[in-house]
Amino acid sequence: MKTSYTTHTKGILDRWARLFGLILAIVLMVHAVAFSVTPNPPVLVTPVAAAENQQLAPTLTWNASVGATSYQLQVSTISDFSTTVYNDTTLTVTSKQITGLYYEKTYYWHVSAKNVSGTSAYTAAQTFITGPSPVNLLSTPRFAILAASAVTNAPTSAITGDLGLSPAAGSNYDGGVTSGQVTGTIYAVDANGPAGSVTAVAMLTTAQGDLTTAYNNAAGRTPVPSGVTFLNPGGGNIAGLTLPGGLYKFDGGAAINGSSVTLTGSVTDVWIFMMATTLTVESGIQVILAGDAKASNIFWQVGTSATLKTTSVTKGTIMADQSIAMQTGATLDGRVLARIAAVTLQSNTITKTAVLPLSLNLGTSASFGVLSGAGVTGTGSITENIGTTTSIIAAPITATGSKYQGTSEVTAARIDLNTAYLDAAGRNTNVTTLSAGAFGLGGTSQTPGVYSIGGNATINGTLTLNGAGIYIFQVGGTLTTATSSNVSLINGAQWHTIYWQVGGTDATLGASSTFNGNLLANKSISAGSGAAVTGRLLAGAVDATGTVSLTNTSVLPVEMVSFTATANGLNAELRWSTATEVNNYGFEIERRQNGNWSKVGFVAGAGTSNSPRDYSYTDNTLSPGIYVYRIKQIDNNGTFLYKNSAEVEIGLAAKKFELESNYPNPFNPTTTITFTLAQDGFTTLKIYDVLGREVTTLANGMMKSGVMNTVSFNASKYSSGVYFSRLESNGNVQMKKIILLK
Repeated sequence: MKTSYTTHTKGILDRWARLFGLILAIVLMVHAVAFSVTPNPPVLVTPVAAAENQQLAPTLTWNASVGATSYQLQVSTISDFSTTVYNDTTLTVTSKQITGLYYEKTYYWHVSAKNVSGTSAYTAAQTFITGPSPVNLLSTPRFAILAASAVTNAPTSAITGDLGLSPAAGSNYDGGVTSGQVTGTIYAVDANGPAGSVTAVAMLTTAQGDLTTAYNNAAGRTPVPSGVTFLNPGGGNIAGLTLPGGLYKFDGGAAINGSSVTLTGSVTDVWIFMMATTLTVESGIQVILAGDAKASNIFWQVGTSATLKTTSVTKGTIMADQSIAMQTGATLDGRVLARIAAVTLQSNTITKTAVLPLSLNLGTSASFGVLSGAGVTGTGSITENIGTTTSIIAAPITATGSKYQGTSEVTAARIDLNTAYLDAAGRNTNVTTLSAGAFGLGGTSQTPGVYSIGGNATINGTLTLNGAGIYIFQVGGTLTTATSSNVSLINGAQWHTIYWQVGGTDATLGASSTFNGNLLANKSISAGSGAAVTGRLLAGAVDATGTVSLTNTSVLPVEMVSFTATANGLNAELRWSTATEVNNYGFEIERRQNGNWSKVGFVAGAGTSNSPRDYSYTDNTLSPGIYVYRIKQIDNNGTFLYKNSAEVEIGLAAKKFELESNYPNPFNPTTTITFTLAQDGFTTLKIYDVLGREVTTLANGMMKSGVMNTVSFNASKYSSGVYFSRLESNGNVQMKKIILLK
């Protein structure tokens, strides 16, 4: 019997082995066939063909091709792709965020797939059009209110910004307009304006002419929107909609009636609403901004008149052909500019928004991580292309894109670089002069804007760039960053909206320093040992003999695309993603609450990766309150860079009296009990057994409302059974059953 059993078992095992071998052979054959055939071109997904109003930093996606190991993505402003604004041959993922694009341009893009057997043809090229550029308000941004026939006010209003009235006489300001309600200057065409007003005929005439120019610019924008998203959205009533940046047209009037509207987008996104007749914002309605959307980038071009009804909240610049009326309690972040008629106020608040600087148009130079006139020397790793007019690109320097040496692509890119450089140098409105001579940026914090330094600029220590927006630094002399110095980005600041225009001969980045932004140098750029750059090094913008010298330098070491913090009970859950990583040691998580930053954790990085990576960290068992988190990204050489920050409310709750069920339940031996209070007061939380006897007191004292109060019950010394928790405060009582099961 034993021999028979063994023989039978062996036969079964042999048959299973042969079957498994056959399956394995089939799998290997399929795998081999998949990789022995050139893959098909992928299918482009987003943006869809001929998409309108795309962001300046869109994410392009495509479907995977069977058997493909990598992809090449090209983006161009020319249909034959003879020059590109982006070209990467090493992508192993099926999506890529592209930076360096510009407003109101048509872009072509296509993708090919490859494996060891070969490279597919490119997909048929698709186009997308980037969104509108901001309306140039010329001389009018100084005004919170500009009217033609009259300005009336039922006090009291609060106006931040100047008031102007032209061509009507100053007497057409009514008695309700007084200087005490204005943080700014009241201008009139004669001496009959309100007390304290200033006569400025020529300035007001120019301003009204500029308003007409800006109004006509907005009204004449092309391409004319099409489709339900951008042409007559909501049938003319945009209440309840969430609208991305773009050019919107209404064949009649536009209304926000029934619920609020949300405008969501990036700091460079622009909203232009063109309406043939009226704009009406109903009572209590709000225009809500989400993401990094800015009121400065919102423009309402009104064909006739605009009405903002009681307690409404509106964002943006309103340019009406005729009148603008704000009813009682209406609020506006922006300005009201009436071309031929009056502005009427009734106890309103108007806060003039700052005019944000325009992004620079890098053109085809945006496709290069490093670009120079006379060579790139040294060692380093570069994301995207490397280009030089001469034939010198040092062999030890690697790139995820291509190396262009003396080609037409380099010639075109250097022309575009020169144009962008001169644009940056020529920005002369709303400029903050940090110094007419030399200036040290280290230890300072700057918000978005245009900054001028007449002499040499240095960064010794940390320069903090705080907030989403465009940063342009005009440096008249050289730029030098010290060893281990750091350009830190917080609260939404992003490297691809930061521009350094260096007018002196050279820019020098210190050893082990971290640097953020697009560096546009007159002549040369050199980077010390271990310098890490998140951005672009573009040398020789003016002087064609300019070079780039690298010493174990990484350009674009870690590209972070998102960072969020959300509350889960008394825990903060942090999540972030990267698009690329080079020499990334990892991430320190730092936390702040009403004080200094402190380290709370560490998550290891992926080293070097050209694929998207997702990370998470949970900060457990926090006290109720508001916390701010930030990520400190650390390279393998010890250099670090602070990435975006995020805020989260922990344990804050509605002011209501509620005792929640304990968790876990049943439990052994500990459980957590959470409760909230409707108002501050003396509070007790006690545990009773089934006979009504008090077992223990968990809380006994003054406690606050509006927070999640949490206590722990350790029942290790009690017997299994049913117990009750009893909460009492300000005459209110609630009880819950809890079960101890040992």
